Amino acid sequence: LQCSYCRLSYGDTHLTLEAMVAMPTPAETPGQPWVSAALGEMQSAISGLGGTLKLLAGANQKVMQVGVELPYPVDPPPPPVPRQLTSPDPDLQTPGLSAREREILGLLTEGLRDRDIMNRLYISESTVKFHLNNVLTKLQAKTRCQALYLALIKGWI
Repeated sequence: LQCSYCRLSYGDTHLTLEAMVAMPTPAETPGQPWVSAALGEMQSAISGLGGTLKLLAGANQKVMQVGVELPYPVDPPPPPVPRQLTSPDPDLQTPGLSAREREILGLLTEGLRDRDIMNRLYISESTVKFHLNNVLTKLQAKTRCQALYLALIKGWI
């Protein structure tokens, strides 16, 4: 699917994705409706998560509006159990990360966004980004995902 516009929004009870998708020509999807070919697996996954998929063809039949709503889980996950390092082995110590950087890295493992971390720690969003950039530099990681991976495989978090 070629998406020309996409918006992801977080509501109080659900997550919403809105997209404008270019409809293929009949020659591109011979023998089957393109909607079922392109969105069949997605429809199964969305309904399995208790969500809805809404499709609305544009007036010119060249673009389709796709809307996905997924509810948040009913039962919140249990709070994470803080892990303590059991060995003072220098190989297990974080390479010069400050206590705040380790704390932010830990919150990132919980799946929190910058805004959520900001609210939890009572600091500004730019301060969260500052600490995360320090973490990336110190771990020599290019992305947050890579920094989390490195910290997890080394046992730092």
